[in-house]
Amino acid sequence: MTAAFAWAAPPAKKPRKFQSVYNMYLRGEVSIRAASQMLNVSPGTFKRWTVEEAEKAK
Repeated sequence: MTAAFAWAAPPAKKPRKFQSVYNMYLRGEVSIRAASQMLNVSPGTFKRWTVEEAEKAK
């Protein structure tokens, strides 16, 4: 009997321009959707990164 495993993709690495796009998002210049498109990631990934950044800032 073989076990079935669900393999997830490795987490996406933040692009170099993440910090500048993140700052634009914080200033209200772009939406989550626009920011994610600028970084070529899904809106969910960008949102997860924003939560991670907020946790780091604490």
